[in-house]
Amino acid sequence: MDKKIQEIRTALAEATPGPWAIGAPSPSGAINIGAKGLLVAQCAKKEQAHLIANAPTYISYLLQQIDQVDEIRESLDVLKQQMIEIRNYTAKLKKQIEIKDKALKWYATIENYEIGNFTVDQNGELDEWESRVQQDAGEKARTALKGEDTP
Repeated sequence: MDKKIQEIRTALAEATPGPWAIGAPSPSGAINIGAKGLLVAQCAKKEQAHLIANAPTYISYLLQQIDQVDEIRESLDVLKQQMIEIRNYTAKLKKQIEIKDKALKWYATIENYEIGNFTVDQNGELDEWESRVQQDAGEKARTALKGEDTP
């Protein structure tokens, strides 16, 4: 907590308990401000007396507002972290969609279904004429579904 704010909280807690009120003027004409029969302050102008008499209430209110601002700041810090996590997750999802779109485009390309490509069997000999899709046998799809990129 800010040192000055803590100093204000301490001073308010140690001040004469309220409510404070404007009393009868003193023989010298000064305006008296008191609480429960105790003189708290004297001042020359009515406007000053009003401010001084209400100071504990005003200060208490402002301290409550500071507490609310602090709570909002903490909430914003949490939201900021959540937004960073969402942005990172969104980027990851976007990359996965790009990978899957690439694989789908490959499967959607008609040339990949044309016969004329050959495969080599385990002995290194030509096995048969196949399309690229037949040669692939779903490998690009399985790789893309794992979220991994394909060549």
